[in-house]
Amino acid sequence: MLACFSMKASKAKSPSELIAEDLENLGYTQRQLANEMGVDFSIVSRLVNGRLGISVERARQLSHVTGRDGWEYVKAQAWQLWTAVDQS
Repeated sequence: MLACFSMKASKAKSPSELIAEDLENLGYTQRQLANEMGVDFSIVSRLVNGRLGISVERARQLSHVTGRDGWEYVKAQAWQLWTAVDQS
């Protein structure tokens, strides 16, 4: 197993779960987060609902607003892909 994917599946969080945590911690609505990121509300809604993946640019925008290391979002996205491929 690759070192960057050594987290246990039971502890791994999806990007949408990380963003939901961020919303709760900041006390933001999805619309407020979208405004702070400078993106349309639909982008944040799709991220939170797992219908849009995390790009490097989105990770950078989220990091700027939430204070979370952008790499966490990217790793969570990569973990999802890796486990999906591993299970197929």
